[in-house]
Amino acid sequence: MDGRLLFGRTVLAVCLFCAGCGGPDLDYKQARHLDATGQFFRALKEYENFLKKHPQDHRSVEVRYRAGLIYARKLDRCREAVPLFEDAARDRETANKEWVKLARLGLLSCPDYFPLRDGTKWLYVDSLSLGKNMRLDVGIRKSSGGVSGLVSGKMFAGEQMIQWYKRSYDKQGWAVYETIGEVKAPILKYPFQKGRKWDVRRGKVLETFEIVEAGAQVEVKAGTFENCLKVRRQTSGYPSWVYDYYCAGIGRVKTSVGVPGRENPNTELAKVTFSAASKD
Repeated sequence: MDGRLLFGRTVLAVCLFCAGCGGPDLDYKQARHLDATGQFFRALKEYENFLKKHPQDHRSVEVRYRAGLIYARKLDRCREAVPLFEDAARDRETANKEWVKLARLGLLSCPDYFPLRDGTKWLYVDSLSLGKNMRLDVGIRKSSGGVSGLVSGKMFAGEQMIQWYKRSYDKQGWAVYETIGEVKAPILKYPFQKGRKWDVRRGKVLETFEIVEAGAQVEVKAGTFENCLKVRRQTSGYPSWVYDYYCAGIGRVKTSVGVPGRENPNTELAKVTFSAASKD
């Protein structure tokens, strides 16, 4: 056999062998290329292959986050995204904590029970008169990439404006925080599961929060919403409590007052609007 032909076949065999068992750098670059060029299903396969072949690689946290991001944002499949985000969020070994931080934000946004997209507006009304007695017209005035936002607006009694409304929200660590004045407190905490419970102290006042239902269906003036959390918050020493309903992709849709054996509707969502940019 001609020596040059034999040499060529040998080189080809080596190249094919290397391509089939590529090292972590090659596997990482291939997955990132597919992701960057919009080939998301192929990118997912390559990301998952990377994690199987190189579980201890320093980029494994980043890869888990990026795979989770495809499931969450491109495919709207939180069931697959959450385990990837959670594995990355709980990693204690990586030197680059930014990927851990991003993974925790991913968990708080898939599903997103408190969206902070710029330009979003909510109109709330009292449940008794459906807005004749009271309405609250608020919207996001400042947003930082869906991670934080300032919600402000006006409250009306009939046609008379009676109060300015201003609250800020932040997604940090494992929780969604609400700030009223100088007091900052977590109103939602991961994991978003029935039985999740936490305490909040506002000065001398102690409040206990608990997710009493997950996957609830809620019907309000604005429509019927699926996949909602029902969160109970009770101030220590008081015989009644408050239920807040948060629905995926919408935010808070209903508030009611609970007493033993009964739940009294208080306020509910009448309308929600998103700016064109906030839908992207």
